[in-house]
Amino acid sequence: MKCYLFSLFLVVTLMSCSKKTPVAADLDPGTDPPPNGTSTYAGIIQPIFNSRCVSCHSASNPQSGVNVSSYSATMASRGTQYNALIVNPGNANGSPLHNKLQSNPQFGSQMPQGAPLTTQQITAIRDWINAGALNE
Repeated sequence: MKCYLFSLFLVVTLMSCSKKTPVAADLDPGTDPPPNGTSTYAGIIQPIFNSRCVSCHSASNPQSGVNVSSYSATMASRGTQYNALIVNPGNANGSPLHNKLQSNPQFGSQMPQGAPLTTQQITAIRDWINAGALNE
C-alpha cells in the first residue's frame, strides 16, 4: 500500500510540474505563444505585433490606418479598408484585425505580408479578442 501511495504521489507531482504557466520573461517574440486562452496583451500579443507587424503598422508608419505599436494604439486603430476599429472586443469574427490574419480576408491580402502568422499566434490573437481584448 505504501508503494502504491508513493507512486501515486510521484505521478501527480511530475504531472503538475509539466504544466508551467507562461510569464512574459519566458516568451521570445519569434516563438509561438502558448495555446488555450493564456493570452495576455503585454506578454503574448504585443510581442507578436512587435516581431511581425510594427514595421508596417506603427505611429511613424500607420499603413491603412493601423498602428499596433501599443495597446492604446491598437484599440484606437481604424482600418481604412474596413472603415472600422480593427478590434471588436469579445468578437474576433467581427474584428478586422482577426479577419486580415486569415488566408482570404474580406478586403486586400492576408497580413502580415510575406509569411502568415502561425496557427498558434492567430489563435492567441483570436482568444485575446474573444476574451474582451483586455490590457492584461
